[in-house]
Amino acid sequence: MTKYYEVIATIDGDIDTLFGSFMRADCVYEMDAEKHTWKGEGYKGIKIVSRETTEQPDREVYKDDAIIVQADTYTEMQSLNLTDELEKETDYFIVDEIDGIKYYSPNDEDLGAIIAVSDKHKLAIYTGFYEMDDMQCEDSDYAIVFYGGILCCRFEA
Repeated sequence: MTKYYEVIATIDGDIDTLFGSFMRADCVYEMDAEKHTWKGEGYKGIKIVSRETTEQPDREVYKDDAIIVQADTYTEMQSLNLTDELEKETDYFIVDEIDGIKYYSPNDEDLGAIIAVSDKHKLAIYTGFYEMDDMQCEDSDYAIVFYGGILCCRFEA
């Protein structure tokens, strides 16, 4: 299931969808840009809501957006040799799991930084961190969370 976000409002007693996107940030931007116009047209109670859908984002529309990049990273991770502990043939091994997000460290630093993976959302993100120290602290701003349809550091949520 994927989250889909919509800007909705009421006009003449009916609820209308004014804008929709798989990216919450798109809805926030659109609402900020158009709210004055929509109110002038008589819309009231303008807000962002979300719903779960089995539909996937169109790769052509969202090709540069984080949701596609993270979905592609997740798919790439599934093709690698992942294990629960460091072994010679391992590409990545799990170093921790925090709030449903699994953190994988590469067997070789040339492969890059730690990758955070959400199996529930089928997304993965390169964290930019080579150690877990800052992410493991309770309520850490650097822990990866699911927010706005993507994975991001808590301080970005």
